[in-house]
Amino acid sequence: MDATSYGAANLLPSIGLILGSFASAQLLKKYNLNSVINIGIIFATIVSAKYWIFK
Repeated sequence: MDATSYGAANLLPSIGLILGSFASAQLLKKYNLNSVINIGIIFATIVSAKYWIFK
């Protein structure tokens, strides 16, 4: 991996953290905290199962 690709790859976690923070802030305006946490757990479970089943 060259330096440019490595630098771009290092930006991805920060971008994901920022976008996730904005998404959770918007969800908290509509739903209570327990609902948002449950939605996150369900979403993470579905995504993990997808990658586990369809390697």
